[in-house]
Order: sequence, then structure tokens, then C-alpha cells
Amino acid sequence: MSLFQFSSQEASQNIRKNRSSRWPDGRRKNETRLTGFADVTVTPTFSFDTADKILTIGSCFAREIEKRLASLGFTLPALDIEIPQEERIRQTANSILNKYTVHSMENEIRWGFEDVGIPFQDFFLRGGEDTWHDAQMVPNLPPVSFERVTERRRMVSK
Repeated sequence: MSLFQFSSQEASQNIRKNRSSRWPDGRRKNETRLTGFADVTVTPTFSFDTADKILTIGSCFAREIEKRLASLGFTLPALDIEIPQEERIRQTANSILNKYTVHSMENEIRWGFEDVGIPFQDFFLRGGEDTWHDAQMVPNLPPVSFERVTERRRMVSK
């Protein structure tokens, strides 16, 4: 049951009237854009040591976190994974690791830490006569030979 119902025209008018619905709006500075609207305070309850290895999982946001943590001297195994430029969908060398759903993240964690009884080759899709795609990897990777798709999977799962 919805709290409010609006026509698309009314919803569009509401968005246009609400200056908080767009950013930047040309009137507020980045540092103060939420003043009076939301006060945000972060108090960490944990800490990392640069001797700790940090596992990152997720989409491009995780790749940006990796860059920042690496610049601070942390060890991130995900940064050891690189694919050749011609196979990349982005400039980021390890964008092959991007995950967009909880289920795909769970699969990677399970494959990394336990024997799930399902060979990873069962997730390979034939893309053509001699080309394959790993359905667990990012969807827009170029299809490659069976040997190469297997190599990619082993690289990510180690």
C-alpha cells in the first residue's frame, strides 16, 4: 500500500521544485550542502593495520577504495589481479573483479574458502565456435578461448 500516489506529471513537478533533488544546484557549497537537512557523523568502531591484508569486493566503488588504501600502504590482494588492456572494459586493471549483486559476491566467497561441489566451468557459456564467457564475471568482458576463460577464473579464485 503506497503512502502517496502521484501522476508522473505531479512527480516531475515535485522534483523540479525540490532544490535538494539535484546536485550540484549552483547555490550550495559541497561542504555545506546537507546543512540543516542531515547531520552525518561517523565514529569507527574498528581499525586496520597496514600489516593486515584487506579483501575488497563490490563494483567500481570497491576499486576506488583499493586505490586509496594502497596509497596509505595497505596490502590488497585484489590489486595483484590484472588482465591485459585488450580484455578490459575499463582502464582499471582489475575491473574483472567487479560484482553487482549479493549473490555473485557470495559465490566468489564460497569458491574462495570452501569446496562447493560445483565446478566453475559449469558457469561458462559458449559464445561462439571457440569463444567462452564466465557468467560469474562482469557481463561485458569480451568472450575468449576456453583456456583463457579458465585462466581468468583461476586467477580470480586463488
